[in-house]
Amino acid sequence: MTLLERRNQLNPLQRTFWNDLFDRELTWPSLFRDGEMLPAVNIKDEEMLYDIEFAVPGYKKNDFKVSIEKGILTVKAEVNDEKEENHNGYSRKEFSYKSFERNFTLPDNVFEEKINCKFENGILKVHVPKNKIAIESQKKKMISIA
Repeated sequence: MTLLERRNQLNPLQRTFWNDLFDRELTWPSLFRDGEMLPAVNIKDEEMLYDIEFAVPGYKKNDFKVSIEKGILTVKAEVNDEKEENHNGYSRKEFSYKSFERNFTLPDNVFEEKINCKFENGILKVHVPKNKIAIESQKKKMISIA
C-alpha cells in the first residue's frame, strides 16, 4: 500500500483534478497562483518505514505543526514577518505572510504512535514506521486450486 497525499478539500475555488492537471503552467509565476506555494516533498518507501522530506528553506522548527487524525497526517507551517525601518525622516514598513498545509492518507500498515519528526538545514523529515506484522500479512501468498 502506498502513502497518498490529500489536498485540502475546503479549497474556495473547488478546482477539479483535471483542471489542476491540464491547466496548470509549470512556470515560476504559476507557483504563486491562487496564493498557493507548496514545498517540494520526497517520499521514500523503505522496507520498514516511510520517510517524508519537506524542502522548507526560510522556516524554523517552531513554525511547524504536525498532527495525525483519523489516519490523516497533516503538516502545517505558518510564518509572519514584519520589519519597520526609520532613516533620515523616511519610514519603511514591510510585512510578509507565508503558510502551507499538506495532508497525507496513511496506509493501515503504519505505527501512528511511533511517527517522529526532525528539522535541520531547511529540511523537515517525518519518519513513519511500518508495522512488521501488517507487512508480513501483505506478502504474496500462493493459493492452491482445489
